[in-house]
Amino acid sequence: MQRWGGYWRFVRVGVAVRVWFARMRCRACVTSHALVPAFCLLGRLDGIEVIGPALAAGVSGDSDATVARAIDVPESSVRGWRRRHRDRAAMLVAGVTAVVVSLGGVAPRLSPDAQRASVEAVGALWCAARGVLGARAGPAWRNWAVVCGGAALSPNTIPPWTGLGGRGLLAPVPGTLPGSEEMGP
Repeated sequence: MQRWGGYWRFVRVGVAVRVWFARMRCRACVTSHALVPAFCLLGRLDGIEVIGPALAAGVSGDSDATVARAIDVPESSVRGWRRRHRDRAAMLVAGVTAVVVSLGGVAPRLSPDAQRASVEAVGALWCAARGVLGARAGPAWRNWAVVCGGAALSPNTIPPWTGLGGRGLLAPVPGTLPGSEEMGP
């Protein structure tokens, strides 16, 4: 990887702040990649400490309007986060649970509702990360953002754990390894 410029972007974390997003270029694939800070998600103005609790409030039954008023963001933003979360919840549960297990944790017992299970998996991820990193693990929702590569709620992106995995936090999802298409039921 080599430095490849970057760009400024606003991120709303209570107030809008300007954040520099560095870009790196992979020499092997000749593609540039943005390095997304752990408190951000791709394509979202608000930081993860705003979005995460809003998703949790949604599975607790709070309406979009109630959450939007409580965190002082437009109702359309909350609705968009929740819609994308609902669409990806099952995939997020599978990926995050795989990372929990790869960190040495036990696969958590989760709700049958995918959205609720996704929020519960964030707690399991945080516990597993704290078991490995201690206090350096940081806040729960930031762990989720890192594991998802910042792409958990972004459109038309494939989460990083669907790659080949390997060492580190990103575990492969079953069925994504080379030759897995030959495996039968």
